[in-house]
Amino acid sequence: MKNPDQVVVVSAGDSLTDATFSSDYLSILRERLKDQHFEFVNAGRVGDTSEGLMKRIDKDVLARNPSFITVLIGANEARKDTGSELAREAYGRNIEEIVLKIRTKTDVPVALISLAPLGENPISEKNKTVVLYNAILKDVASKHDLGYLPLFESLLPILERKPVDTSAFRLNLATTLLKSAFLKYCLRRNWDAISASNGYRVLVDGIHINDNAGNILADLIQQWLIE
Repeated sequence: MKNPDQVVVVSAGDSLTDATFSSDYLSILRERLKDQHFEFVNAGRVGDTSEGLMKRIDKDVLARNPSFITVLIGANEARKDTGSELAREAYGRNIEEIVLKIRTKTDVPVALISLAPLGENPISEKNKTVVLYNAILKDVASKHDLGYLPLFESLLPILERKPVDTSAFRLNLATTLLKSAFLKYCLRRNWDAISASNGYRVLVDGIHINDNAGNILADLIQQWLIE
């Protein structure tokens, strides 16, 4: 039975929330708020998309009887987007449907989190795509009176420090994940060390966030929860 004083925060998303290959921002929050009756539920799934989350929102999020909900989804869609307006329209419809599914069951506070950069070149073509996806999230949040937590925008000043990365976005995902997993779980290196070895500041591998960025995301969520 749920403790009546317990505040259940369900965070839905993809691998950036699942945290197998990324900073575990929910563990950071658990440690920070361990004496304040918060329970953080990880509803992340590696490789997930807005369509996948839409299909599992009832079982993985709403069934947990949340007090707050955060949503960080879309990196896999933005990563594969080749400039298709249809892809972004489908993403927008899926985000709308996720919000509507939540709102038919509960009126608890919901926050949409902007997507993290893809690669660390702040003005790359791929990050221009990320900006378009984040504009969709901001519009949906405004339309439905939801929270909008600016992860991308908060990381941008770090990426703009000199020397600025000017490379194009490239990612061999399978190789990258195997390397990260080996360094993390076999050699016991932390995400920031793996990130630095790959030449990154806030990303581990070009898509997943390190603990520097994880703490920034935890800051945004914590501020939203207690405001």
